[in-house]
Amino acid sequence: MLLPALTAIALVAAPAPRPTSASLRKAFLHNAHTVVEVSGGRRRGAGVIVGAGGQIVTAVDHVALDHATVHLGGRALPARVIAANARLGFAVVEAHLPAGVLLQSPPVRAHATLEKGMWLVGIARPKKDASQPEPLLGRILVPPGGTSLFAVTDLPLAPGSPLFDTRGRLVAIAVAKVGRIGSKALPLSAIEAELSLALPGGAQVQAKAP
Repeated sequence: MLLPALTAIALVAAPAPRPTSASLRKAFLHNAHTVVEVSGGRRRGAGVIVGAGGQIVTAVDHVALDHATVHLGGRALPARVIAANARLGFAVVEAHLPAGVLLQSPPVRAHATLEKGMWLVGIARPKKDASQPEPLLGRILVPPGGTSLFAVTDLPLAPGSPLFDTRGRLVAIAVAKVGRIGSKALPLSAIEAELSLALPGGAQVQAKAP
């Protein structure tokens, strides 16, 4: 009876297999268009579309007290700040869209369990306006737990950059760099919880379900 038990433990402890190049490319291609740039605060950086009406999650350093600018498709769109939390490092803005324009958001997995060793696909914003976003593959080094809401990854993502699972579902937002090759990420579940407290009537990340 001991051998089956040890085998079961080994299976549970086995790390998840590395995603294939095809799955990485699929997750990236389906979501690269959802990454935008936001400015208005101390820095200009990445954000990710989470609602067809122009709702975008970004880093708090990329917004001013009550306004920001969303750079999308060669346009600079004025936006209002819906919520911001300096302690957690995120902000949500709503861009003023031209009449009849709706944005396409990624599928979300708002209540994903972020575990150690879980593979994630990061999308880094272009270094130049004319450049394309870049896909990155990495893992969670330290999962959220205890008094910390954050996960630590080995993805060198700038604040505001989105993190997807290997099926292309948005699960977290990078809010700070950790050393030269890592980032601290805030799960979407934590963002939704904060929005429910900050906004009248509560709120949810409005991206479409998978």
